[in-house]
Amino acid sequence: MAREIGLAIAMLVEAFNVKEITPVRIKIYEKAMEAWPKPVIEPAVMRAIQQFTSKVKDWLPSIEQLNECAEAVRLEMRAAMAYAPCASCELTPGWVSVTHDGCSRMKRCECWQAHQQRVQQLGVGNQPLALPPAASKDFTAVGDIE
Repeated sequence: MAREIGLAIAMLVEAFNVKEITPVRIKIYEKAMEAWPKPVIEPAVMRAIQQFTSKVKDWLPSIEQLNECAEAVRLEMRAAMAYAPCASCELTPGWVSVTHDGCSRMKRCECWQAHQQRVQQLGVGNQPLALPPAASKDFTAVGDIE
């Protein structure tokens, strides 16, 4: 994964026309991207390149901006793999009724289990990569004492 992260940082540096980047700055970006699932790295960087433009020389998107792009990509990838119940479980999506020793019980349908395996193989996970933006960005009253 280190190779993918290195290429992603190189893409950012090239796209934003950064002439020099310090090893410390590279390390900061590497550490941030290590939390991203591997399939998200390149599409998230491409989204950042398309979304952000800069008139300032040697500017790169912030870690927060990159994390927002990565989270958007992760959610899109998950949504593209939406679960669709089969005929056996369409009334109770993901669950089928089984009878054992005269007792009726519910168990996970095979189509749901197969879907979970596909999502896991995609590697985009369930954990968010960035918190959603705050509803209000008006912080003028923070710290005021009445």
